[in-house]
Amino acid sequence: MELGFAIQKVGETAAVPLDSFSLEGRRRGNLRRSWRKTGEEGASFEVVSGADARWLGPQLQHVSDEWLGHHAGGEKSFTMGGFEDPYVWEFPFALVRGGCGRVLAFATLWTTPKRTAFSIDLMRYADDAPKDVMDFLFVELLNWGREQGYEAFEFGMAPLAGLEDRPLAPILSRVGNLLFERGEEIYNFRGVRRFKDKYDPVWVPRYIAAPSKWAIPVLLADVGLLTSGGMGGLGLRSRKVKEKVREAA
Repeated sequence: MELGFAIQKVGETAAVPLDSFSLEGRRRGNLRRSWRKTGEEGASFEVVSGADARWLGPQLQHVSDEWLGHHAGGEKSFTMGGFEDPYVWEFPFALVRGGCGRVLAFATLWTTPKRTAFSIDLMRYADDAPKDVMDFLFVELLNWGREQGYEAFEFGMAPLAGLEDRPLAPILSRVGNLLFERGEEIYNFRGVRRFKDKYDPVWVPRYIAAPSKWAIPVLLADVGLLTSGGMGGLGLRSRKVKEKVREAA
């Protein structure tokens, strides 16, 4: 601020303290039922090394391809990795298998040597996976992290969450709040916030600083472009949206 930079809140990150995480209580009732139901349907959980996961490469690739087929755009970049060889095999995999042993969902893990926290990179599930398979994966993953001695699980960013909409709020905050509330066709802003909030995380605000406040929208657009894989990625997003419209018609 002494240098005259403009500072703008751009969202909130979520971290779940593992020593206090539990499925007990009324607040966790829906999450508890989702986890239990998926387990009763035969789902199992395990964490394997990237080297061991490589033997499951065709299964994992199939799950990844199905997941990408239902999401606008192609593989992301810059803010997260993609299902690319050899990158993806550098990390442990959290797997959910069905009763027959087939992989139904997976997430790649970012771990830390001091075990202060860990997080995920890729998160994918198959078309025929149980409805609540990701809740099952995350509950099991949080319990695994606690058993491994980690202090917290980093759920990552909820973009544009927590921005003010009062009359005297900065114009960028008000526009960001409008996108958060009504921009579901661009990104599932509210859905991401709701999903992570089920785990009762600690929400921490995140900011961007720039020499001018009017540079901030340009910087955020640049990040979005990089994350989408450039103009080619945005073109793929546009084609998939048109395909969905045709299917609906």
